[in-house]
Amino acid sequence: EDARPPIVQGQGIVDFRNPRAIANLSLQFHGLVFPQPGEYRFVQFAWRKPAGGGLMIQFPRNGGWGEGCVRYLAGPNERDWNPAVSVAKEAPAKWTVVTRDLYADGGEREGLLTGLALTPFQGEGFFDAIYLARSKSDFAGIERAVLALEEERERAAAGAATAEDGAP
Repeated sequence: EDARPPIVQGQGIVDFRNPRAIANLSLQFHGLVFPQPGEYRFVQFAWRKPAGGGLMIQFPRNGGWGEGCVRYLAGPNERDWNPAVSVAKEAPAKWTVVTRDLYADGGEREGLLTGLALTPFQGEGFFDAIYLARSKSDFAGIERAVLALEEERERAAAGAATAEDGAP
């Protein structure tokens, strides 16, 4: 077990009023079998879209949004942004954790991750716990923790709604 603290960690809500808003990144992304510190091969994130429709997360490489971009999609690709790796036929209504190999999904090409786009098609979409790692084992325990936290949030919200209704 690697006890080193994360290089970057933060908490908060991302609210994009403009669906074309983009957060810029600058991370080394190499397709090495055993990436070095500062090089990332795997991504893990949680997402949900309660109202249906498509949901996409995009990672451009070397400043490119075309062929160089690695996109993950759940549900319909309503803008026909390709290439895109479909990870689910429908966007999940409940929190779902996705773990992917950026190198394999990006055609086994190396590059520099230069952005991030959180793209819910038609309405709201929610994203949480976005992590990059050198190996899948770096994610140990994160999925359980994320899903447990989301269940706790749902119970608290249900309890608050019950209290507002005056029910015991």
